[in-house]
Amino acid sequence: MSLLSTFIVRLLQNYWRATRGLTLASQACVVDPAGRLLLTTLAGRADAQILPRTFVRRGESASDAALRLLHEDLAIVPTAEPELLAILPSPAPDSGGQIATFLIRSWTGGPAATAAARAVAFVAAADLPASLDDETKHRILTALSRSAPGQM
Repeated sequence: MSLLSTFIVRLLQNYWRATRGLTLASQACVVDPAGRLLLTTLAGRADAQILPRTFVRRGESASDAALRLLHEDLAIVPTAEPELLAILPSPAPDSGGQIATFLIRSWTGGPAATAAARAVAFVAAADLPASLDDETKHRILTALSRSAPGQM
């Protein structure tokens, strides 16, 4: 490889890194006393139940984003620090994003449907909806296998 082609490749790599940065989202696995997991249905997406998720804002930690999500969107207040389960690539193809998944075992309040989360429901592992992708199902089963019954 010539010096010119090496220079061009490095220049393009720097350009791609600057223009296509990674995004970070935070999602919460909230477990109730019966060992069921909270799923939400987003406004405009009635066909898909998902784990509560939000993007991490500039200057905010992934843990703080999870706490903000629970408080603002679901009226849930964790009574213990969220436990980090994993940071994995987003299941969306070509998203360039990562998702930090937190386990919430101990909490008070909600859950309540809001403008952001149109519907909320606790679901047992055996009753997971078919609309969940395999990666999300794996995250849920991992969370449920690691959690003790939640406290309300």
